[in-house]
Amino acid sequence: MFRRSFALFAAASALALSAAAYEDPIADEIQQRMMEEQQKQINDMVAAQQAWGEEEEDYAYEEPPSYSEEEWHDWAAEGVRAEAAEIQRRANDPKYQAFLNGEWLHTPPEKAMKEG
Repeated sequence: MFRRSFALFAAASALALSAAAYEDPIADEIQQRMMEEQQKQINDMVAAQQAWGEEEEDYAYEEPPSYSEEEWHDWAAEGVRAEAAEIQRRANDPKYQAFLNGEWLHTPPEKAMKEG
């Protein structure tokens, strides 16, 4: 909706320049209609945002979450263990090792279509 409003604003601005240059009553009317439509869309957007804010609950924390130093260390250690497990899994995977050594598995499109 913002893009459309911006596009209308840009178009209205362009028409305003042309109307000012030529004092064209038709361009003035078009500009006025476009600006009214733009204002209506902005009003609708603001009303929708205000209504959304009133209906929805605020899910923000009342106070920031606090973790102990031990919890942070546990969390970091868990990430390190998961990464080490993934490295170990890849080290034991013959297909991955073949890939690292430059082997590529390529199925020609004709064969892939027959298999699929």
